[in-house]
Amino acid sequence: GYLLKPYDTNKLTLLLDEVLQRSVQKRIAVKVKKQHRYLEINDIMYVESDKHVLNIHLKDSRVIQTTEKLSESKRFIRCHQSYLVNMDYIKDAKTDFILSNDIRIPIRVRGRKEIIERYHKYYSSERMNDHL
Repeated sequence: GYLLKPYDTNKLTLLLDEVLQRSVQKRIAVKVKKQHRYLEINDIMYVESDKHVLNIHLKDSRVIQTTEKLSESKRFIRCHQSYLVNMDYIKDAKTDFILSNDIRIPIRVRGRKEIIERYHKYYSSERMNDHL
């Protein structure tokens, strides 16, 4: 956002509140063995489900295992029965999602068009928010 001079202090306060809310890293708590780990959502690239165990793949190549359930959200999309992908890390969408680290995540055949459309809608809206 931007303000024109002379600026209004109420508008400045609202703008600063918005910037601070965006800059605060959102985290999720997952139980790993008998303790909780707090992961920043921005660090999660994708989640892979394998026999009731979730493998949370982080951008630094670490993998955290948990039996917790995760669901879709504004940033994450379920593109396959076994995968939940952070759309911020998708660099291309064809028959698979190709992530920024070149890992390919399958997109299920049934509903592929809708999944890719949802990604494009998210991508377009995020780019617009980056320019505001």
